Amino acid sequence: MGGVFGTRISPSLLPASPVLHSGRMNSENVVVPTPPPAVADARRTCPDTRRSNGSKPAGARPHALRREPQNGRARTTRTEAAPRPQAAAVARTGLLSPRNLLLVLVCMAQFMIVLDVSIVNVALPSIRNDLHFSTTGLQWVVSAYTLTFAGFLMLGGRMSDLLGHRRMFLIGTTAFAVTSLVCAVASSRGLLLGARGLQGLAGAVVSPATLAILTTSFADGPERNRAVGIWGAMSGLGASAGALLGGVLTATVGWQSIFLVNVPIGIVVVLAGRRVITEGRRRQERHFDVLGAVLITLGLLGV
Repeated sequence: MGGVFGTRISPSLLPASPVLHSGRMNSENVVVPTPPPAVADARRTCPDTRRSNGSKPAGARPHALRREPQNGRARTTRTEAAPRPQAAAVARTGLLSPRNLLLVLVCMAQFMIVLDVSIVNVALPSIRNDLHFSTTGLQWVVSAYTLTFAGFLMLGGRMSDLLGHRRMFLIGTTAFAVTSLVCAVASSRGLLLGARGLQGLAGAVVSPATLAILTTSFADGPERNRAVGIWGAMSGLGASAGALLGGVLTATVGWQSIFLVNVPIGIVVVLAGRRVITEGRRRQERHFDVLGAVLITLGLLGV
């Protein structure tokens, strides 16, 4: 650079220009520009919170990105994901729901009623030896139950409609368990036959009540069809399992056990039914066709 008198002046001797050399010197004598005041203030007030390793704090919930408009521009925000439903809420709607428990109870009662039709057949020889039945009288151990059951079945259904399905179900199940206990401790032929007849009468009250409870507790459609299908399957299972179960109980314990097996089942059904089964709507009219039930039973006896 030329001076006033034509001599050259070194640039290092000139004062630093605020425009050309605004910054600071590093270790290599290189000028590092200083950011404007507005940019420096923004960096101090809004520090970078990103992690270099990308790790998340312990216990952090997963989040999702959501775009929200702000002053005409889209802004991305983070929202926490909703927690998953608890296991307790799932269990309440699973296999232990009140409706499924109700289905189990009425199927147990129907299984017990149908089981007593066939379970006695295998034990007849043992009953004849202990109570000294004749060949003709021994057949009444089976017929006393089946005739009263079939003869008073329509009357039992009518009583269930007028007096309440839940009430007649609990009364009939209790009577069935009590008469089963009497059959087990019977020491004479008359007591056994009388108890078997009352047992069939109790079964005629329980069986239509179970079907009425299902039709009033489950909605019309696939739900009711499923419940009635399971109820019918349990009836068939009781009829087919009677011979096998009767043979095992008679050979191992004795013929009294084929009646005693109904007592714990009846107790469980009654105690649980008081909590699970609700009372349905009753009919206002009260008319029992007792004469028709008696005539049906007499007609069956004649056949």
